[in-house]
Amino acid sequence: MIIKKFLRLISAVILTLSLITAFVSSDASAATYVTYSERGIKYLAYSKNILYYSSNSTKVTSSECDQTHSGFFVRNKGCKKNSTLSSTSKHTWTFKNEFLAGAVIGGVTIGFSDIIIDQVIVYPNGKKPTWKYDI
Repeated sequence: MIIKKFLRLISAVILTLSLITAFVSSDASAATYVTYSERGIKYLAYSKNILYYSSNSTKVTSSECDQTHSGFFVRNKGCKKNSTLSSTSKHTWTFKNEFLAGAVIGGVTIGFSDIIIDQVIVYPNGKKPTWKYDI
């Protein structure tokens, strides 16, 4: 029980310290944008959630997601557009990632996994996206 709490604490610290969000506009005349968030430590337990979207001055015209990861201690669990929270003026997406931790103590393997759900809301006309973490 103590080991599980310790492993949760360690993974929470790693995820919190390594959380990065970026917003990159590709070509402004094309009104196509990319936003992403990164979690973890590359090659150990790292995931990147990516959303590509297009917009004009009044509405988000299209969006699609992608996920990448590296390391043995993370799995991408998918991304999904939330229809009830989306409209023509904004698109809302959720991303799921599973982070794993474990140890062998006295020949016994103890481990756990934690599914992290992040959400991004994108808006038209190049307005900065809103990322919400651990929802």
